[in-house]
Amino acid sequence: MRLGIIGSPRQSATHHLFLTPLCSVNHLLESKTLHEELSCIVVDELHMLADPERGHLIELLLTKLRYYAATAAKAAQEAAEAEAAAKDTPAGSAGSGPDSSTAVASRGRPTGQITPLATGVPTTTGGTSSQPRRPVQIIGMSATLPNLPDVAAWLDAATYVTKFRPVVLHRYLKAGNALLAPPPPGSDPAAPLQHARSLPPPAPSDPDHIAQLTGETVGEGHSVLIFCATKNTCVQEVRRLQKALTIPERNVGTEGQPPPVEHDDEDGGWDLRWDRESVALRLEAQGFARSAELATLVRAGLAYHNSDLSQAEKELVEGAYRAGALSVLCATPTLAAGVNLPARRVIFLHAYNGLLKKENYLTATKYRQMAGRAGRAGIDDLGEAILIQSARGVPRAHLEYLLRGTAEEIRSCLAEGRKGKEQLC
Repeated sequence: MRLGIIGSPRQSATHHLFLTPLCSVNHLLESKTLHEELSCIVVDELHMLADPERGHLIELLLTKLRYYAATAAKAAQEAAEAEAAAKDTPAGSAGSGPDSSTAVASRGRPTGQITPLATGVPTTTGGTSSQPRRPVQIIGMSATLPNLPDVAAWLDAATYVTKFRPVVLHRYLKAGNALLAPPPPGSDPAAPLQHARSLPPPAPSDPDHIAQLTGETVGEGHSVLIFCATKNTCVQEVRRLQKALTIPERNVGTEGQPPPVEHDDEDGGWDLRWDRESVALRLEAQGFARSAELATLVRAGLAYHNSDLSQAEKELVEGAYRAGALSVLCATPTLAAGVNLPARRVIFLHAYNGLLKKENYLTATKYRQMAGRAGRAGIDDLGEAILIQSARGVPRAHLEYLLRGTAEEIRSCLAEGRKGKEQLC
């Protein structure tokens, strides 16, 4: 079985699992070889259909797959009916049956069904393949898709829903010197937030308690992921935390980690050491202007992750964080999409992305995706997500909306007035 997952362009060592960008699936569709290369296509983070920048690309791809499935099924059904009619035609009769080259080996599924794609897909020469075509199954997954029935109806798909989360996630709003929690399930939606814990008065150098909240968690041997609005604030915050904290070095794992980038040992094999010093040396070897500072941060057990880093630097930082060499990572919200870097505690230094404007406030869907990085099965026994209320940040009303609300329903990016339609024009 060959499985295609829409994501980054990587291939597993078994050569049966492919993480592929949208353009690769598009190419297979256009060359009519999709059924020859893949048995299953998994669209992870299906809620990205509503993303204003990329949602229309996913929507167009799924629309192509639906059309491909419907036309392939119809062609297979017609060919099968023609084959049956040919069998009923007496020998020697002319003009009543198809040429033998158009016969197919198996019947397709009814027209309109996307899962699986039908067998007997027409070839580029106008005939049909004499060999059965392997069905291709489409699977969409999301943790934040409230109007799932609408999306399932559009895709003509069956649904499976579960609310099970193997690790409990606690969500808080830090307001002043208090951590506030949403009312328990079943409570009055308008009930005030509940006081969960008091914090000591902040130090002048730590007005939002970020260093304190981070230090608590790393002191217990766990990881912290801090989301910042911009690339610059990522760097500024990690520099501040480096001065404020002494982060103990943990035992570093290697199993399941990606190989170091552009580095091998004397025997020609991959050096799988992910301790701080080994990673710092590899970063210094990258030779970029920021490499020396990034290496210094890594030696202190923390780093930043944003689009200024090269792919090699990103992979080194991500690998060191997953292995446990890094305990603190400051990142922009884009890290929440597609990169699996779990933490015990996720802190939202900012509840917006980019400039502080209303249109840049985090949506409830985005917030839940980012908060979901806290507490992953097999790594932690609980997770915590903390929104920070500050005097010059997102208004309290929106922070409470994020804490209380559910993910927003998604709708087509190709609808009138949506950005996806504008990008197609």
